[in-house]
Amino acid sequence: MIDLSASSPGVLKKLEPSSINEYVTTQKCPTCGTQDFSCKDARAISETSLSQLRFGYTVPVEERSSVSANIRGFCSDVKTLNHELAKLHSRIRCIEAQRADLELAISYQRALLSPIRTLPQEILVEILTFCSHGRVDVCSPRSEIWQFDKVCKRWRDVIRSTPTIWSSIDIYLGSLTPYRGAVPLSTVRHLIGRCMEYSRDTSLSIRFVEIGSPGHFHHVFGLLSQSSHRWKDMSFALSMLSEAPSLEHGLPRLRTLGLSGAYNGEKPFDSFQHAQQLTELRLFSILKPFHTLIIPWYQLRYFQAVFCDFRTGEFMELLAHLPSLVSLCSKWSKGLLKNHRKPIPPIKFRHLTTIEIEASPAEICTVLQPLFVPELTDLYLVSHQFAKATGNFERYMIADSVISLIQRSHAYRITKLSLSAMDAPTVSRILAETPAVTNLILIHISDLESILRELSTSESLAPRMKTFSLTCKGNQAMFSVGPLSGIIRFRGAQRAVLNPQSAYSADPGRLSALNVTVRESGGFQNFAELLQSLSRDNGVSIAIHFL
Repeated sequence: MIDLSASSPGVLKKLEPSSINEYVTTQKCPTCGTQDFSCKDARAISETSLSQLRFGYTVPVEERSSVSANIRGFCSDVKTLNHELAKLHSRIRCIEAQRADLELAISYQRALLSPIRTLPQEILVEILTFCSHGRVDVCSPRSEIWQFDKVCKRWRDVIRSTPTIWSSIDIYLGSLTPYRGAVPLSTVRHLIGRCMEYSRDTSLSIRFVEIGSPGHFHHVFGLLSQSSHRWKDMSFALSMLSEAPSLEHGLPRLRTLGLSGAYNGEKPFDSFQHAQQLTELRLFSILKPFHTLIIPWYQLRYFQAVFCDFRTGEFMELLAHLPSLVSLCSKWSKGLLKNHRKPIPPIKFRHLTTIEIEASPAEICTVLQPLFVPELTDLYLVSHQFAKATGNFERYMIADSVISLIQRSHAYRITKLSLSAMDAPTVSRILAETPAVTNLILIHISDLESILRELSTSESLAPRMKTFSLTCKGNQAMFSVGPLSGIIRFRGAQRAVLNPQSAYSADPGRLSALNVTVRESGGFQNFAELLQSLSRDNGVSIAIHFL
């Protein structure tokens, strides 16, 4: 061994074995316990060598052989240590594998004692239905419902013996998002077959969420049409069809139908004309629906048209063929003003309770003008102001038509009223004719402060209001805090003082809930604490939503 002493950097001296033993305490291998590794000796030599390198020391020729011998000895020791490390790593992996086996055994043992294993079958069914959102995604083998089938034999038996879990089906035949590719048709066919098998004779609710190519749609639709006698709810795109399919098994259970897109066939679409149980129809972007579709219109109770395009006089002609209607909804549909020059005869709805219209003021008036609705309870109106400034006639025409509708129909039982994109005078006039309103919704009302102040001082305007929902536009929020505070005090504590017996009872004239939606930059957040304190003092539940 060579001692490269830092105290005499210019001299290399040979160390006697006795001096080495005095300086170095040897270590044995922790694995085999036989080989000695002079770690302190190597550390001392490395420190001395570093010192000599810094001083620029040059090894004489006669001492190079000793340095080379040191290098060879250390290299041999490194190989030995690497071998020992490999043994240690192997042992560590073996111990980790044993630990993993024990942890797995622990988890399995704990699972045997899990409370869910003792749940009655009907409760387990409810849990699995809730976790699957009540619908089966037949085009995603990774959806929850297919994973439940692999948990255990009991879960598999429970799921497969519960037809209702498999009766609501969503179908994605294309790339719904850039991150989800199209599902192979063979997979879709296989999963639909399993749904048909497990659902047995249960009524089916089928919804085409993403259509994909027409070829795939025709193939899947033909497969599902074999069970058309079990359809209860069906939604798909007419744009995929060039002719009406023949449903040989009939539609004895169909109650709800949703159609979208422009039908490309030359003849009217008559596949659903014999659906004698059909009561609800939802149309989206249909061209000339009343003359394109042949269905039993007279038996419909719920009708919705969104982005549809009606030809001259078609919409009012359609309403005249819906005598059993309970709910009417028209949003952003075109052609409502295209009516014949002759006056529209009155259209009587003996059972209609809900009207929802989103259109221009003139279109709203056109639709409401001939209606007779004595049972009306819910009214939703959204006015689309296409011009920046409107004249007095157009400004008041909505209020006039609503008041006329109420008076000629004797519809004084409206309890839910939603008005959007109107001005304060229009809202005030409509509220004056609807004293039974308990749920009032105002959205983007011009001159909002004035109508709020009127609600905070007048006992004749919405005297039975329990729930008030308000959506502000722009910077209306900062000017609405004062009037809203007045409404809370007037319709909360004020009513409690007037009638102490009903301070905490179901008094129809006492405000119980206030919902406000504002822009976060509208200056309303600073006043949230004020409203919350008023909530505690007046017993009004307040919810503030920021966009």
